[in-house]
Amino acid sequence: MRHHLKVKDVMADLGIGESYAYKLIDSPGFPAIRIPSMGDKKEREHIRIPADRYEEWKREHMKTV
Repeated sequence: MRHHLKVKDVMADLGIGESYAYKLIDSPGFPAIRIPSMGDKKEREHIRIPADRYEEWKREHMKTV
């Protein structure tokens, strides 16, 4: 596994859509790193999720059915 995940990786892993993924990433306690864009102000910031902290977050917050 890579050291950092992108939003699309979280979407694929959890089987969720883009809007829900961004809500999740904005929620308190979710391990996201925001990297400001360096160019055009219209460009969205880059978001990376440390893979090890994401796996830990999943263990703490996800319930198995």
